Amino acid sequence: MATVRGKGTRLYPLTLEKSKSLISVANRPILERIFETMASYACRSFWIIGEYELYNYFRNGEEFSGKLGLSPHAVFNYTTEEDRGNADGVKIALEKRHRRIKKHKITGDVIIVSGDCVINIDLKRLMERHRESGADMTVVLKEVEDVSSYGVAQLEGEKIVDFIEKPKPDKAPSNLINTFIYVVSTDTLREVFNEMESKNVHATDFGSHIIPYMTKTRLVRPYVNEGYWEDLGVPKTLLQANLAMLQGKIGGITLDSQIHPTSELSIGRNVNLNHVLIGANVSIGDNCKLMNVCIESNAIIEDDVSIEDSVIYFNARIGRGCKVIKSIIDVFAYTGKETQVGDSKPDEVTVIGAHTKLGDGWRIWPGELIIRYSPEARKQIVNAKRYDTNLYKIVSDDGENLYFVDRMILKKTYSDMPPPIFKTIT
Repeated sequence: MATVRGKGTRLYPLTLEKSKSLISVANRPILERIFETMASYACRSFWIIGEYELYNYFRNGEEFSGKLGLSPHAVFNYTTEEDRGNADGVKIALEKRHRRIKKHKITGDVIIVSGDCVINIDLKRLMERHRESGADMTVVLKEVEDVSSYGVAQLEGEKIVDFIEKPKPDKAPSNLINTFIYVVSTDTLREVFNEMESKNVHATDFGSHIIPYMTKTRLVRPYVNEGYWEDLGVPKTLLQANLAMLQGKIGGITLDSQIHPTSELSIGRNVNLNHVLIGANVSIGDNCKLMNVCIESNAIIEDDVSIEDSVIYFNARIGRGCKVIKSIIDVFAYTGKETQVGDSKPDEVTVIGAHTKLGDGWRIWPGELIIRYSPEARKQIVNAKRYDTNLYKIVSDDGENLYFVDRMILKKTYSDMPPPIFKTIT
């Protein structure tokens, strides 16, 4: 069961007009990559919670099953009801029954996963540990160095007794964070929902409501995942996941051929390719250098271009003589000619949004976010919040594009001083 309704505001401008679940990682949507990992362990029944519009992509699972050669085929299910949070969406799914026999459609143990992460996990071992330990719920944890952005587990032996949200490092009870991957039986979860409802306790969100309640009333066990895990909540982690997958650091994932057959005859002379994934009908000009790059179908790379540690999405165009470093170029964007997008230092990711056009000779600095101007885009950016504070600062608006930056990056990396570095330079 994948919960997917989040707005993805921290991924702007990529999610201004698109579901974050459909943003690509190594040329396939995030959610498809999650299900691909699950399918490699014989999972065949998938529920998408909270965003039934994804039916337009996954349908009933036939194409997904065909890509992976699954037998039996995977079956995709959707909730269409309005929910009040990820737990409420799961509750709606658990209440669904077969019309004729009146039994619940979802039974037995389920894996609940956030729809915006990339994971490499031994699901067979996870399920064995869950069943052998007698846990009511198993929470998958990950050891990290910086816990300040996560919910951190407080353990007593082999039991989780609490989660501390976003603690200061010296106040953290451990360095094990909640990955938003849970194993629980449907009977237990229905029982918990009924209890919380009878006590008038909020039960709409797993992290804020369900997990804290269950750590006090049930046996919640930890499972520390030693494989890859990344929360794709911001452009930097999205880029990191693309590069990790490209470099073969994530198991259970099938990459397409390095260069799609329809692109092989459209690669120019004196082109240096190192760790690349190139989609269909891509054109690459002469004298280009590409290293650690994912390029989706129909993209155009003109002559004398250098691209490093970046993602180029569908039908984007990189102009002659451009240099692109640690950047994400969204669909139908155009960089102009002789432009530099991003840099190796400081360690921030630049994003050029969908349908955005840059001028020739511009320099776009690390961490800068650009989207084609529209009143609606401006409104969404201005209204985006991190807790109760504004998430972004618009630093320039030339009538054609909006130039903005995450306020935390602005403070940490640029000491709250955007001009003149975030302005275009001709």
